[in-house]
Amino acid sequence: MKNYGSDTVVRLIILDIHNFLMDFKINETKNDSMIEKIRYKPHDLISFIKNYILMSDSPQKPKKWKIMLVSWLFVYPLINVMFAFVFPLVKEQHQLVKTLVFTLILVPIMGIFLPKIHKRFWNWICK
Repeated sequence: MKNYGSDTVVRLIILDIHNFLMDFKINETKNDSMIEKIRYKPHDLISFIKNYILMSDSPQKPKKWKIMLVSWLFVYPLINVMFAFVFPLVKEQHQLVKTLVFTLILVPIMGIFLPKIHKRFWNWICK
């Protein structure tokens, strides 16, 4: 198998996605399906993938231990706050219910704020 550079791989992925997006899209209307072409600019897709998916603004790879540290510094206080305020409300419930309540609160908060925190500290993470 040929060894491609990361920029070449990104361009191949972008080309595949662009070709897929240029295919037909089915939009369902009231009674039937209407097929229309998607108009999408490839350079928009390139900037999206580079900036938001790969975060390739920085030349260096991110350090995993720094990502874990930043994540832990966000999650640890959040869990302590949850134990202080949510645990008294559900302490009489079954363990599965307590776990469900905690995860229903914790996972969306992490999903919203962790990417923003990682983006804010991205330069330090990649040092």
